[in-house]
Amino acid sequence: MDVDKRAYWIWLQHAFGEGSPMPWRIHRSLPGGVEEFFQNGPRLWNSLEVIREKDAAALYSFSLEEAQAQLEYALKVGWQVLTPESENYPIALKNIFDPPAVLYGKGRLPNVDLHPAIAVVGARKAKKESVEKGKEFGYQLAIGGAVVITGGAVGIDAAVTLGAMSGEGPIVSVLPVALNSPYVSQNAFLRESIVEKGGALVSEYFSQQSPGYGTFQARNRLVTGLSCGVLLIQAARKSGTSMYATHAKNQNRD
Repeated sequence: MDVDKRAYWIWLQHAFGEGSPMPWRIHRSLPGGVEEFFQNGPRLWNSLEVIREKDAAALYSFSLEEAQAQLEYALKVGWQVLTPESENYPIALKNIFDPPAVLYGKGRLPNVDLHPAIAVVGARKAKKESVEKGKEFGYQLAIGGAVVITGGAVGIDAAVTLGAMSGEGPIVSVLPVALNSPYVSQNAFLRESIVEKGGALVSEYFSQQSPGYGTFQARNRLVTGLSCGVLLIQAARKSGTSMYATHAKNQNRD
């Protein structure tokens, strides 16, 4: 079988789960990267202390053929499939603790390594003045030449997206679900507009149709990871929005 190298990453991501640092650690630890890890098989997998019994079972249960089929399906429906070995995989993401093994994309992903990328996030149930500020910041960043990154939720995320669109700047929306999910149906028109206007939707998830345990946390690290700075508009002390601040601090983002 002629294997596309991205299939090895899909296979690893399936075993360790989205948000895991393990695929990247494995890739960095072997001269032949993830391909060498696969080729060496169970003898190597079982010899590594960092691989738990549960992980080894997951490596056995999902074949490379299945990973290749998943890749072929994604390409057939028009998704981009990026792995850390892809030429246009953002360098910014290689500089976080847990780079995604696979990123699925729709639209045109702006080069966040060449242009300033600012994540603007905030409360879903935002005050009217916060929503207005979100639109204003989105617009000002867009006309100033920044790539605006959001999480695709209602409230501040939607307001920032509308503002950036009116400033005709590139937008990246990072989703906690698969690209074909009906997630936040009232924002469906916004997601379509982002792609139509030259931005991109990205996700680590291939088939997740609704958010599950840990999907927002995993998504949030990518929103901040893609950026060089993070702007929070209205956040409760204990909230999903305040998690962005933690990720930004851990990733050395402003």
